[in-house]
Amino acid sequence: MTKNEPLFKNEIAFKKHLVQKMRDAGYMVTPIQSRTVPGIPDLFVAGRGLQRWVEVKHSSARYAGGRRKAYKVDFRPGQQAWAHTYHKATGNCVYVVVAFADAVCLLDCGNEVYENGMVPEEQLSYRPGDRLPGLEGVNLC
Repeated sequence: MTKNEPLFKNEIAFKKHLVQKMRDAGYMVTPIQSRTVPGIPDLFVAGRGLQRWVEVKHSSARYAGGRRKAYKVDFRPGQQAWAHTYHKATGNCVYVVVAFADAVCLLDCGNEVYENGMVPEEQLSYRPGDRLPGLEGVNLC
């Protein structure tokens, strides 16, 4: 990968990478594709006594690390509402993992509704080579 090449070509490539990392760490990962339940997250992950919903996003933007007020995340219709309703009903979060061109970030709890998909930078955690909270052994990159 050269300096100007993105980490991942698209969301499909990133999701495939992330699923493999989770499976390599011993988790059961079920990709979800539903046309009947709008907004349901991309992945259901279970193992080691826990269960998590994970939404996977891709952006061609570069992560500015403290030099931007917000980042555009392309949520599809119903995704934010589903995450908000799930959080309200269970107290649990939907993890939103965003692959920017040069970094992978985690929206720690995707239970808020962001107008026009603009996520404030302080809501994103930059995790270079870090792991998903509660999913031990899963390296994001």
